[in-house]
Amino acid sequence: MSAPEPPETRIGRLARRWIDTAAYALVVAILCIVGALVVSVATGGELARANALLFVTGWCLLAYATFLMWPSSPDDLDEQAPSGETVAGSTRIQSIARSLPPLRWIGLPDPHHRMPVRRQLFVASILVLTLSFVAERWLGIG
Repeated sequence: MSAPEPPETRIGRLARRWIDTAAYALVVAILCIVGALVVSVATGGELARANALLFVTGWCLLAYATFLMWPSSPDDLDEQAPSGETVAGSTRIQSIARSLPPLRWIGLPDPHHRMPVRRQLFVASILVLTLSFVAERWLGIG
């Protein structure tokens, strides 16, 4: 039996895990904002159209992330660690997010301690919907 790890190690690992997730969500949100602005300008719209596109994109991301997290069978609910929790490789968006300053300086968590892409995408969709809400309610766009 191994000795329990010190709390500093667990807290540091948890902090790196959430910083990795926040960086991924921020990159996805920026890509969604830029995409919504480009499509809005290309179709002759204004900021209200971009905000509507951002809102629809956020809901689509949320639906896709929920679909990815949905268990494929009732047996998946009984497992302690669902399959696919480990991160074998990384996507392009993860590579971009991990090259940004916070993660570049502090380093990544171990692959088996990273948050799965489906959960990172879920957090990113919540951020996109939040940005759409903020743009509409507090910035008066829409």
